[in-house]
Amino acid sequence: MSARQSADGPWRGLLRGPWLWISYAMCFAIGIPWYRTAGTLDDLVFGVPQWAVLSILSSVAISALTAHATLNLWDDGSSQQSQADEGSG
Repeated sequence: MSARQSADGPWRGLLRGPWLWISYAMCFAIGIPWYRTAGTLDDLVFGVPQWAVLSILSSVAISALTAHATLNLWDDGSSQQSQADEGSG
């Protein structure tokens, strides 16, 4: 039995495709300034260093991905419960 077949509950939708996890990895890779050489002066964007702007935008993207995954991919069983309520009433 594969990992996808054995996945039950709320994780099933999150394991559907790798795009979500690849997007998270890309956001973290961009958001953490590991590529920056220590002691160098970066360009300023609206008075803020470029690496800080990238970190902020990466944080916003991670928040948006988490909201999308929670609202659209997470299966909490509420749709099954509402269907059962409609069928019994």
